[in-house]
Amino acid sequence: MTALNLAIRSDRALIVSDSLVSGADEPLFASKVVTAPHLGLIGAANGSHDFACAWRSWLSWCFPRGTTAEDVEACAGDFGRDAWLRRRCSAPSSLFLVGVAGERVFATVFASPDFSAQRLEPGVYYSPNLAAETGDAREAPERTPPTAEERAADLALPWSDWAAAALTPIRRQRAAHPERIGGAVIATELDAGGAIRQYRVLDLEALEAPAS
Repeated sequence: MTALNLAIRSDRALIVSDSLVSGADEPLFASKVVTAPHLGLIGAANGSHDFACAWRSWLSWCFPRGTTAEDVEACAGDFGRDAWLRRRCSAPSSLFLVGVAGERVFATVFASPDFSAQRLEPGVYYSPNLAAETGDAREAPERTPPTAEERAADLALPWSDWAAAALTPIRRQRAAHPERIGGAVIATELDAGGAIRQYRVLDLEALEAPAS
């Protein structure tokens, strides 16, 4: 399991993730969001660790000159189906791709078993689901499309509010799944100019440690 929260707007996007690799015999940690500046995109995955690693490795690989984020989007579903079947995965899995096209940021999710592409509307998405706890958040990629009035109100908010909406719930996600979500919280941002920033925000275990 991965904590994977996304804030998506047309001018920028943020992916927030934890770094604990769940299911390992000993604690292992990894950066779960890959940056691919040569393609103008960032990507992430949930599901099995091997499946997620295959996706990150593929995005980091060599592509022909002139390949765009939309070109990668066009063939990502085929990659997901092949990788999922080859690894005989049974757990639900999704690939996430955030890129730039025409000076606008887009986000696409490819969910098992068919990995068909679904463009995400602007908004904040959560995985694992927080709906049972908050009553209003929805698990990525399932989100009721906002009305025109809601979208206009959201876009009027400063970006810091969007980022906080993606970042703050990760503590509750860890509280619900302490054996599967942990380590450092990593934030990865992409703007419409193709600039990428990736940075460590905090350490979940250190945050919970009693004061000495």
